[in-house]
Amino acid sequence: MLQRGDEIDIWVVEKALGQGGMGSVYRCHNRSAQRILAAIKVLDPNLNRVASAKARFIREAEILFALDHPNIVKVRNVRMDAELPYLEMEFVEGRSVEDVVLRGSTPLEQAIPLMRQGLDALHYMHELGIRHRDIKPSNLLLQDDGRLKIVDFGIATEQEAVTITESGQNFGSVSYAPPEWIEPDDLDPVKWDVYG
Repeated sequence: MLQRGDEIDIWVVEKALGQGGMGSVYRCHNRSAQRILAAIKVLDPNLNRVASAKARFIREAEILFALDHPNIVKVRNVRMDAELPYLEMEFVEGRSVEDVVLRGSTPLEQAIPLMRQGLDALHYMHELGIRHRDIKPSNLLLQDDGRLKIVDFGIATEQEAVTITESGQNFGSVSYAPPEWIEPDDLDPVKWDVYG
């Protein structure tokens, strides 16, 4: 994990935001303009020489760049030639829905608008043939203004794209897997997203 003050190309790390299978995400500011913030996702150095991992990292950037929806995090750039390959994304100020759930139940009048935002974003993605494949509370960020943002498209796929998931690798988080997960041949990523 990088520490506060470490640099990622033109970005200066302020704090770690999370860590996943492909790498770590940091809140950063631009070295020349500190008020310009970004969420920088760094490819895990152990995966930097793995062609399929690099391909998935680039695919995540391409998918996110193509999406333009108020409830989906936006990618602004990808740099594979940097010392630490990274994705530059908009910084979303807020907390995960997982954090909200851990604090207790959410009143129905607050939960329904969040569900609608998430479902609207899923519908938009699915209409474009994009499947997230890992919808879960920790990948949903809630901003102070009540807007929900879907993040972490690390294992997303496009309907017509060639699969670059490693052989035998499942997708998504088991805790949010639909019953169909037991039969991998019948696994529909759209149902997985909606179930999550």
